[in-house]
Amino acid sequence: MFANTDNWTSWERLSNNHLRPLRSVTVNDYFKKVPFSYKLLIMKLEDVKDKIDNWFESAECIKYFDELEDANQIREQRFRRLENWIEINDFDKLMYRLILEHGDNYIENCHHNGYEAYANNKLSFLISYITKNTEIIHVKKLRNDFTNNIWEFKGYYFQFIYGQGTIIRIYNKDDLRLLLQL
Repeated sequence: MFANTDNWTSWERLSNNHLRPLRSVTVNDYFKKVPFSYKLLIMKLEDVKDKIDNWFESAECIKYFDELEDANQIREQRFRRLENWIEINDFDKLMYRLILEHGDNYIENCHHNGYEAYANNKLSFLISYITKNTEIIHVKKLRNDFTNNIWEFKGYYFQFIYGQGTIIRIYNKDDLRLLLQL
């Protein structure tokens, strides 16, 4: 079926691969063929719209967005604490410790328990800080056929590769040595 503004036309494929119209079907004709349960769904869309509008005016909605704002403020406070910590301490030691925490034993343990290796809470927090506070860059030497984003922070490249899942890679910026892949 191909859509025309207010009616649909059914098409038949001929032996020479050309299409010819069978008959024109109006929207009302098509609606008659819609199962009853879908008709109820279509008729109840106004009810759904009213419920959504009422929810946005409710105390529950206000509470939800207040909690969301509180969580964002806590995350921003934690980001500021991380910035202060990085000014005083050695970031390379932190990265070394995080890479050791995600070593072969960690990855094997994840696979043994039936799931893919993932970043622990500390590395996830660091990555969320980097992705929020730095710009995406393009590094020709880290070319990948899949969609990916790269961020640079304190002498390291953090690369996310998107496919059927997400792969996180961390490289040393100086020699592009792969330090960690999850």
